[in-house]
Order: sequence, then C-alpha cells, then structure tokens
Amino acid sequence: SGNKLVITSVVNPDNPDVLGSIILESIIYGIDASGSYAAVFDEAGLFTLLNVSNPTEIIIEATLELGELSIDPIFQEFSSEVEIHGEHAYVVREDMGIIVIDISDPTDISIAGSYPVTGNEYARGMAVTEGHILLGVEDASQTSYEVRILNRSDLSDLGSVALNDIPEDITVQDDIAYVAAAWMGLVSIDISDIMNPVLLDTSYYSGWYTEVTVLGNMAFVAVDSDGMHVIDISDPANMDNIALGTYVPSVSYTQCSDVVAVGNYVYLSTGADGVHILDVTDPAIPTFLAQGAPNSGGVAAGVDYKDDYVYLADGPNGLAVMNVSD
Repeated sequence: SGNKLVITSVVNPDNPDVLGSIILESIIYGIDASGSYAAVFDEAGLFTLLNVSNPTEIIIEATLELGELSIDPIFQEFSSEVEIHGEHAYVVREDMGIIVIDISDPTDISIAGSYPVTGNEYARGMAVTEGHILLGVEDASQTSYEVRILNRSDLSDLGSVALNDIPEDITVQDDIAYVAAAWMGLVSIDISDIMNPVLLDTSYYSGWYTEVTVLGNMAFVAVDSDGMHVIDISDPANMDNIALGTYVPSVSYTQCSDVVAVGNYVYLSTGADGVHILDVTDPAIPTFLAQGAPNSGGVAAGVDYKDDYVYLADGPNGLAVMNVSD
C-alpha cells in the first residue's frame, strides 16, 4: 500500500485481520514472501529483506542498493516483479533485466548474478518454470521484440523467438508457451527443445492482448478495452484467428487487464467496473453472471481465485476479498 507493507490474516476471509505493518522509505514496486521472509523492491531501487516471522514486529534484516530507477516521466511506465525460489530472489526490472539475490543468509544478502538488458532494451513479461525463465524483451525503438529462454541456474541464454509486438504476458503449459503480445495477439511457442524454441502460430482477433491464462484446451485472454477473447488451443500450431468466444463488458471505458479461469468460471478484472464473473461452460458463449466492485473509487487491476474466494487488486482500495461460493 504505497510505501507501507501490511501483513493481513485471511484465516477468516469475511473479516481480514491486519496483524502488522512497516513503513519503508519509498513506494513498493514488487514483493514476494517465502517462509519467514518477505522480499521487497521499491521506487528508490532498494531491495529489502524483511523478517516477518512475527507479523506484529517486522524486522529489516538487510538491504541492497540496486540502483536508481529510470521511469518515463509522462506515462510512469515501469515493470517490476520479485519472486523467491529456494535460496534466491529474482528481481525483474524493466530498465535492468533480471537481478538474482542470494538470501541463504538473510542477514548478509548479496547479488549472486544478473541478466542485464542492454541500454536500448526493456524487460517485459516473465514466466518461471522448474529450470528456466522466459523473459519478454522490447527494443527501446519499438521495432524489435522477442521472448528469451534462460537457464534459471546461471541465467545463460538458451534460445529466443522473435515477435512482432510487446510480449506483455507469458504462460507455460506442458511444452508450449503462450504469449499475450499486444497487437500481435496470442502467440504459441514450442519449447520442448529449449535450445531451439519454435514459433508455432499466432491468433489475432482484435484489441491489445495484455494477459493470458490457459485452462485445458482454451486460452482466455484479457484484451484491454475489447474485453476478453476465448481461443481454442487444442492444436497450438493451428489456432484460429476468429475467437471461439468473446465477452465485452456492457459499460463504457473498461480496461480488462487480468483474467483467471477456474473450472467453468472466468474472473475478469475490468478496471472501474470491478471484477466480472463469467460462466464459460460453453466457451463459445461466455455468459455474464455477476459483477463485484466492493468499494467505491477502486480500479480492478488484478484478480486471482482460491477456494471460493476471489482476491481483487482494487487500485487505491488495496486488496478486496470476495466470497464467490454463490
């Protein structure tokens, strides 16, 4: 929440209970937690490792300067993410690429390695698998785009695939990577031979493809102001350019930025109109069931689901937890 890290118990989802918080010096851009520790990356370029074993008394174990951020002064465009895997934390920065931090000794953290993007490149979408990292990269001139496959252990380049637009999001199912690539649409990539990834096909119907989730033989893609497309991926090498199904919110000025599919339902964040719940029992006809915007003034930007509850990143309202058992 801005420059405040808040720890909340959701044992009782109807009444989330704030256990503790700590105010840091700068706005938090990325966060992840594992065991007794939380890793935070902030606007000032500072990586902080926090001991959260006692949420009522959060302790700063160590900090590491990663360098000042370069942020677009007009659009405030910046991508960052933190993920903890074993004894390492991976920080992805739009302006620097990937930085690996050794957290095996939480009181003495250090940079263990990095995968830098060059001065004329930006790091975009990312997916982490058991042994690899898929990283979307955009050339600063906006004339070159690609997905690179890295060895997770040493961040060496293993292969790459050129694209025609920004790799906004990447999802991996089995040996196929699916990329939401802006105006290029949904791209399928065969990564069974990790050293020689092959672009299989592209499916484009309309809009700016920003987020993709895969469930069985269907890909559900958030398409900004165009809503959501359902794409048949039963044959990843022959995806149809005509969406199998579409859903466009009835209200104006929605910005569909995230989507999650569970069973027969899809949860779609639409911006100012909250989360829309869709029945996709027949994926060709996504059917509106309900809309939830639990607080006024929110902007539904991110959504996830677990055990009959939807967790909504609701802009200035923070995190909203919604019971969707009915």
